Amino acid sequence: GPADAAAAAGHQRYLARERSLCHRAQYAADGRSAQARADAPSWALRAMLRCRAIAQARRPRGAGRCEIPQFNVHVDAIVRRGEEILIMKRAMGMLSGAWYFPGGSLEENESPAEGVRREIREETELEVDDLRLFRVWHYRAGDATPAVGITYTCSVPPGTEPRINEEHAAARWVAPAYYRDRFFNDEVLASLAGDANALGIVTAVREVLEGYIERVP
Repeated sequence: GPADAAAAAGHQRYLARERSLCHRAQYAADGRSAQARADAPSWALRAMLRCRAIAQARRPRGAGRCEIPQFNVHVDAIVRRGEEILIMKRAMGMLSGAWYFPGGSLEENESPAEGVRREIREETELEVDDLRLFRVWHYRAGDATPAVGITYTCSVPPGTEPRINEEHAAARWVAPAYYRDRFFNDEVLASLAGDANALGIVTAVREVLEGYIERVP
């Protein structure tokens, strides 16, 4: 009826506004606009946390109602020590045995910056400096749930070493280009062709890493 049509139209206008905000947030995170970067602290994180969920939102059920989309939020960090970055070998979970940045799931009532500092602290016992938002990306978790990844950059002093927890089997400091060429090359991606979710995660992380390599001399 008219009420349903009005509710659906209003919902679509809302989604359009949110998608526009999400695009601006990604623009800021990618560093393509100085003004966008300046604006980012006031609005970008809110948009980033919702952007993948908005893409999954459905039309309203009945007058004025719509389903609340479900999605995961992952936070991680490229931790710099001089010209090297920290990678850690996972000891459990979907990608056990793989080498990735320290990070994990955002907890309830936690900001992304708070979450990534907590994850770094829990996994490495490190306190990091110069924490900055770097990139927002999307993927699907092991159960195919839509997910948003939020990657930061940060640094630690020369000589710093992590103390890993039980979630990891090892940690290394490596050159970013080595990390990309060794663990995210085309052969690795081809080997994951039969697992769409794993391939999506690895491809997304490679894109984040390539963006970092392009930005850092």
